[in-house]
Amino acid sequence: MLRIYNTPKRRKEIFVPSGDKVKMYNCGLTVYDRAHIGNLRAYTMADIIRRSLEFLGYDVIQVQNFTDVGHETLTDEQKSKIEGRIDITDVDRGIDRLEKTAQKKGMDVWQVAEFYIKEALRDFKEMNFLEPHFRPRATQHIEDQIELIKKLLEKGYAYFTQSAIYYDISKFERYWDFTGQKPEEKKIAARIDLEIDPEKKNPYDFRLWQFNRPDHTMQWDFVWQGVNYRGYPGWH
Repeated sequence: MLRIYNTPKRRKEIFVPSGDKVKMYNCGLTVYDRAHIGNLRAYTMADIIRRSLEFLGYDVIQVQNFTDVGHETLTDEQKSKIEGRIDITDVDRGIDRLEKTAQKKGMDVWQVAEFYIKEALRDFKEMNFLEPHFRPRATQHIEDQIELIKKLLEKGYAYFTQSAIYYDISKFERYWDFTGQKPEEKKIAARIDLEIDPEKKNPYDFRLWQFNRPDHTMQWDFVWQGVNYRGYPGWH
């Protein structure tokens, strides 16, 4: 018997598979730097769960991605404004983490991604992790992401601003159950010095697709109703 923590319910529950196979997805590394101890701890937990499932006789399919585009962070100027008041993992108008590393190291973003993917795979081997069945890179599935975003737009779960397409969290009633946070506890005030898209319906709505920006190397065509919103996917 295996008990696994159910995030929205905030409790451990007996694991019951929904079919003949157990499908695992683990959010992988954003490849702008080496994996740190926190990353490796998370992957260790995933590896233990997979090994436990297989020991119990389950047929497991594991997917762990590499995020090689779209994860933005604060610029040095933005960091100086907030003075450490809040930890922000993704911002509306920051700088892509790969772009930032590329500037520091005199490389292009593709080289940065390739270098740190190789470093990560070496670290994972040293940690003796089981190799996932699939290791997709975000840039290898741009068309899949575009099609998904279009479906969300068609169903009314996403919307346009002048600079991006956002997911409307108000359309997902259980959103806060999965985050483990309460909206009233979020420190909005700490973000007032940052560049926030003023057209967002809700400050917590997250970017699905960012339109053309001259400081971003990786960009793709996104055609919607005859208009090309060339850009790149958001981290989420």
